Amino acid sequence: MKDPEQPVKPVHNEAGIALILVLLVVGALSALLLDLNYTTRVNLHLAENFRDQTRASFLARGTLEAAIALLLEDENFDFDDPESPEDAIWATPNVHEEEGGTIRIQLAIHDEDGKISINDTKNLFLKDSTRSTQLPPLAQNIKYVLALEDTVMDSIQDWIDSDDEVFNFGAENDYYQSLQPPYEIRNGKLWDLTELCQIQGINDTIYFGGTEEFPVGLSGIFTDIGGDDKKRKINVNTAPYEVLAALGDPAFADEVESLRPIESLTDLKGLNDYGTLPKNIREMLDVKSAYFSVDAKVKVNRIVKSVHAVLKRDPNNDSVNIVYWREE
Repeated sequence: MKDPEQPVKPVHNEAGIALILVLLVVGALSALLLDLNYTTRVNLHLAENFRDQTRASFLARGTLEAAIALLLEDENFDFDDPESPEDAIWATPNVHEEEGGTIRIQLAIHDEDGKISINDTKNLFLKDSTRSTQLPPLAQNIKYVLALEDTVMDSIQDWIDSDDEVFNFGAENDYYQSLQPPYEIRNGKLWDLTELCQIQGINDTIYFGGTEEFPVGLSGIFTDIGGDDKKRKINVNTAPYEVLAALGDPAFADEVESLRPIESLTDLKGLNDYGTLPKNIREMLDVKSAYFSVDAKVKVNRIVKSVHAVLKRDPNNDSVNIVYWREE
């Protein structure tokens, strides 16, 4: 029989303590492994994105070089016929897609010399609108051909001229400062044609066109290339009907469209309605183009790169030079 006064010896369960330590170590290692796994996967995705961004960037630049090559392969620099795949292979949009869809390349080349320079303050708009209450005839013709409100062309005039006086139905800086958010009027040449969307009276429908009311928008007849300091010609072979009608009249536009491609200036001057055009308009006309815009879009997996560039073709030395470049 045990002595009740004898102390009881404590029971040491060393196996339980070891189990707890093992669980703690396993938990710590699991957390470390999960963190390592997450970090590895993040780094892997970053490496993949960097790889795809690099590939997309170089492919976009390569696509621009392809555009230059297409312009140089044009069979005839004396005149342009965008309807002929043999003469103007650049006029056909190009799409390349690798099997599996991991890489997709889109290329479109647009003839900018078929449009009117928005920055022309000799033939299209007034450099100083305080000296006149009427726009030049070319601007009035555009307003008529596109069925635009007076507000549109008058507001473009105010955006371009350097004075602060409101031109007829236009708007000066006070109007744009009253908007939310407010912004400054340019009071000078447009840097980019999309600035038109900031001008009073111009919305996406008027800018892009493509509707029953506005089949051709302002972006289809205007270009931001050229101006007073860079005289440029308008190619009658690539100009839209609306541009031809604004330069002359519907009869001139119909005659040009029925005879295109017009292969020489001599043929152009031989048109029945050519002699009725004002002298400043006749001096603007040509049958070939020098300026082209390029829009390239490259997709590599989830990465997308876009390139917009302006190219100038010089037929005298068979070269194409980059005038402007923007990568996004």
